[in-house]
Amino acid sequence: MHELFGPDEVAASIDSLLVQWASQVLLPTHPYGRGRAYRLGDAVAVVAPRLNRDDRIVVDGPERDVAELLIAAWERHGPDYRPLLWTDLADAPLLAGFRGAGRADFGWMELSRPGTPVETHRARWLRDDEIDEADALIRLSNPDAFVLPSGPERSRWAGWHNTKGQLVSVGGTAWSGPAVGFLGGVATAPHYRGRGASTAVCGFIRDSLISEYGHATLMVDQQNMAAIRVYRRLGFDYRRVTALWAVATRARPSPEKTADHARQG
Repeated sequence: MHELFGPDEVAASIDSLLVQWASQVLLPTHPYGRGRAYRLGDAVAVVAPRLNRDDRIVVDGPERDVAELLIAAWERHGPDYRPLLWTDLADAPLLAGFRGAGRADFGWMELSRPGTPVETHRARWLRDDEIDEADALIRLSNPDAFVLPSGPERSRWAGWHNTKGQLVSVGGTAWSGPAVGFLGGVATAPHYRGRGASTAVCGFIRDSLISEYGHATLMVDQQNMAAIRVYRRLGFDYRRVTALWAVATRARPSPEKTADHARQG
């Protein structure tokens, strides 16, 4: 296992947008302290303090490399860091020791090309004097949102106003990485849902992220089919991810498996 020292090194080591997104914690501007990143074989893990609210170890790569790297990173940085990885990896046999008392499955969606055109003419970036209103709208309409305009993360916020000038839908760019844009904090007033306001806001932000970063990503509750349909219409692809809340064992692969891996590598 060797350490990687910046988002550029992470991006050069793995194509995974999930891991590249997490590599923002390697920057000195990360509001919760700088993280660490490691590579072992073809797997890369980013130890990310307070990324999307939780301390995480975000990892991707081949199953065997991921298993060894995740064990090593978890032992080095402690049990408070929750592994975050694709659900098919989380369910793989070699990761059985990391399936403990709790887990959460949800959706990761990404887009790396111009998406389906949508009407965005009334969506715009919010002014500084509108941020408090956006904050209140999210707290009212989406109280479980992981990000708020008043949070410490570097972010921009867009909104959609009705014909009376009332702010009825918002979304932000919090937790965007150096080369991976991130859409979050989407909320629409209950009486305006289903009228295209959130589609306009998300389409506006999507286009901005693609233009600025080349990639647009987001996370979504897998039960929120209405939101998933909106994001799919905007061109995002869906893949399930799993956050593991506890670690059952730390048993390393058997000597035989390790030897097999050495012979293959």
